[in-house]
Amino acid sequence: MSGIFYLGLFLVEPARKIINDSGMTLRDNNLFYFVIISLLINLLIYLYFFRRGNWQDLSFKKIFVCYLGLNIVLSIMWPISSTDVFSYIYQGRIFSIYHSNPYLATYHQFQSDAFYHLVANVWKSKAAPYGPLFIVIFGLLTWLGKINLFLSLYLFKAVFVGANLLTAYLVYKISNLKTFYLYAFNPLVIFEFVVNGHNDVLVLLGCVLSIYFLSKKQTLKNYILAVFFLVLSTLIKLTTIILWPVLILFIFKNIKDKMTCWIFATTTFFVIVLTLLIIYAPFLDAWSALYLPIMSQVQLSGFYSLGVYFVKIFFPLSGFAPDLGSSAIINKIIFFIFYLIILVKILLAHKFILKDSVLKYQALILVILFLTSFTWLMPWYFTLLIFVGSLAYNLEQKRIYFNLISLFTFYGIIYYLFLR
Repeated sequence: MSGIFYLGLFLVEPARKIINDSGMTLRDNNLFYFVIISLLINLLIYLYFFRRGNWQDLSFKKIFVCYLGLNIVLSIMWPISSTDVFSYIYQGRIFSIYHSNPYLATYHQFQSDAFYHLVANVWKSKAAPYGPLFIVIFGLLTWLGKINLFLSLYLFKAVFVGANLLTAYLVYKISNLKTFYLYAFNPLVIFEFVVNGHNDVLVLLGCVLSIYFLSKKQTLKNYILAVFFLVLSTLIKLTTIILWPVLILFIFKNIKDKMTCWIFATTTFFVIVLTLLIIYAPFLDAWSALYLPIMSQVQLSGFYSLGVYFVKIFFPLSGFAPDLGSSAIINKIIFFIFYLIILVKILLAHKFILKDSVLKYQALILVILFLTSFTWLMPWYFTLLIFVGSLAYNLEQKRIYFNLISLFTFYGIIYYLFLR
């Protein structure tokens, strides 16, 4: 039944042509309400089946084949509510076709490009906000796509679908079928990764690979691979850098032998430094490449975390009336305080299960981050919370994780109405 409502989204493009909605993505409000209603219906079906499904009698292979088919079919769909994938394409072309540094050059400087009048959007005058690994990836894809926009688009979508399928499979490998469903069939995950095509799925792939190696036999090799893949995740988008200390501290505390500790410390240091040097190498014609992605993210504002609005609304009751900018700073301070408390708590921890503790504290940090610190919060960002929430649910089977996933999914879908 859920598939029917997903397939109903294929009606969007023909309807756009009938009403002459000619933008790169959907602009008509009535059609957009249809999309939102379809996603909300899928959310209800998804939640109902999670609660009522007879998981002991279900086969992972059959469900995964269904999920594979759903991904392939929906990937054909033109992006509906976001132009980000087109930004990936033109920033990739800056790097691969024009051999320029996307951290320094903007697409607006290449108005003679074959795609310019098709894909140029509000970000055309901005430097790339993404990590260098993703620029290398989409540089390769746009080089393969040449001057064929459709080929370029579907090369990107093929990579995102492949990453989504691998992420979902690895979630199953480190948990169970029910947790696989909780993550993989989430309507926001499917809509953002398969239909719209967001690079956040590559961030999640790096995270799940890190957890996968952490869940295997506790060897020095697996510890280093866990750190390595989390670093790669950060080199796609920088959000996950705040998870590094949690992972590294718990690994240190889990290693009992001092010599092994020193080997892990030195090897991890060199692996991180070498990875950063290799990935950043094509962009070091200007040292600003090291901090421009961070600055691009920090300077964006307009769609804030809930905590920012909370401070804005309720602080005046105490006689202090901050604007949104001041509220955002207050929330960042709140996050920093909680973050330090969590790290201290990890340092003081004695008895713990490595993978479980890493997951639990990483999930806690991300929830606090999302509630307090974003000044540019988009619906697809919530997929990271859905991912860690699903794995946290698998650990403790607590209803709060299921409720948080439901809430963040609903909020992510409804949030689109505020972006119109």
